[in-house]
Amino acid sequence: MRDAVAVHVDPPGEAGVGSILKAESRYGPIRLSDQMEVTEWLPRVTIGVRHIGLVSGEGRFLLEEIEGGGTALIWEEHLRFPTVLGGPVGERIAAPMLRSVFRASLRAFAARHA
Repeated sequence: MRDAVAVHVDPPGEAGVGSILKAESRYGPIRLSDQMEVTEWLPRVTIGVRHIGLVSGEGRFLLEEIEGGGTALIWEEHLRFPTVLGGPVGERIAAPMLRSVFRASLRAFAARHA
């Protein structure tokens, strides 16, 4: 994830449903701390998270086989901004920038795993 400065798993070395991910992200001059609880964990299939930090919402990574070979990575995020970040208006303003950052992250991931 191109916006991630650091990611820590709590408890360390243990990943699965109930684990807490603590991520430090940077979007230009803005730095955010995000905590996510893993809500879904099916190895080689899906990871689901619930954002429990300043920004709330749900996210999910899903792997799907592509007919004829290969794998598609599907990344879904549904985020809600608090009033201090502009609430629904802040969400609409930030959406194009976040889409751009997330797409760049997916392109970088694809390039590393091509």
